[in-house]
Amino acid sequence: MLKFTQLNERGKTRAAQAFAKAADASLGIKGLDLGKVKVFLSQSNVHRFNNQGELIGKVKRQGNRKQFVPGNLF
Repeated sequence: MLKFTQLNERGKTRAAQAFAKAADASLGIKGLDLGKVKVFLSQSNVHRFNNQGELIGKVKRQGNRKQFVPGNLF
């Protein structure tokens, strides 16, 4: 499980492209700038990726505990 900032450049690009595609498909948001998506994901402490840049889940907080939840981009 890696944070976006721990990915190599290829993984970051792949993650940003997948995020933009999912935003279009599920929320109807078209034409997201990949540079801005990369900035957003680099500031997120929630999303977790494998070493190829594929989203594997999110870390959610429940009170003082953190819990990993598979899947779930948004």
